[in-house]
Amino acid sequence: MKKKRTEKRTLSKEERKAVRYEKAMHWLFEEGNYGKKHLLSRYRKRMNLPLETAVSDLREWGILYPQDGDRSSKEYERFLERNQEIEFEYKYHGIIETSNDMFAYIEDYTSGGAPFGVSWQQVGIDPSLPYEEKVRLYAEQLETPAGHQNGDGELYEYTDTDDPPF
Repeated sequence: MKKKRTEKRTLSKEERKAVRYEKAMHWLFEEGNYGKKHLLSRYRKRMNLPLETAVSDLREWGILYPQDGDRSSKEYERFLERNQEIEFEYKYHGIIETSNDMFAYIEDYTSGGAPFGVSWQQVGIDPSLPYEEKVRLYAEQLETPAGHQNGDGELYEYTDTDDPPF
């Protein structure tokens, strides 16, 4: 019995670009390549792209801005905003994955889909602050050596035999 020949469907330009975007974001952030030198040439080699395509991709995603571009334009302002968002996501990636506007750390989800974990208030951060500010403050707390801050902002230490304060 002969095997049926299945035809491979070729991806459209938009589909190829979407796949490339997912791979690029993984390469940039998961593998820690964002912010390193020679990003354009490394991206081009990694994705096996012509230079023009690599440049247009990185410009479209807000990672690259032309050297001769007008630095006083609205387009440049949008580029800077997008670049700040990318840097924020890269810097606080671990916290962003495990938090939301209500919780500093999401332990898990109930069977109904509701998150539960440690609230912003429990870690001593005002829940009415903007999300980005809460994440920055929480990251500072996590970097604090040998202790945690209580709700008053005072540093206290605990040993392994003590129960964590939250």
